Amino acid sequence: MPVTIYRYTVTLEKSARKGKNMGKINPRLILKNEREELLDKLYMAIAALTKFEDVKSFFRDLLTESESVMLAKRLQIAEMLLQDLSYMKIRKELGVGINNISTVNHWLSYGRDGYINALEKLHKLKMKKHINEADKYNYFSWYNLKKRYPVHFLAPELTKKLKN
Repeated sequence: MPVTIYRYTVTLEKSARKGKNMGKINPRLILKNEREELLDKLYMAIAALTKFEDVKSFFRDLLTESESVMLAKRLQIAEMLLQDLSYMKIRKELGVGINNISTVNHWLSYGRDGYINALEKLHKLKMKKHINEADKYNYFSWYNLKKRYPVHFLAPELTKKLKN
């Protein structure tokens, strides 16, 4: 049933998660500058989160489980498309529709490189983690030197913390 709230017509639905009413707003009914302001606030909130656990908690509070899985699958679709896998193979592996795959492919081809940037940064994080894991077993690695001689590395660590 539509309800008018602050110049916007909202359709109220029962939220599956908490049993509360959750509004759906047609974004085209919001003035462009207001919409951009709202979205910028969301993007800045996400960018301000620096720890993995904080980001995870934020998205768990923000999205339902199905919405989170849907977004994760889109990222996986983009990764598979960049590996030149066919639509049918992606569809079979992920259980997604051809429309979803073609939409992601469209944004990969004509979008603002958001998927590509995210996947590149994800790949760099994986590589960094892989290198750090390998360093743990190398006796002469920086990681092990800091572990064996912590006092020698105390002054630089303190100056870093004082600067922040």
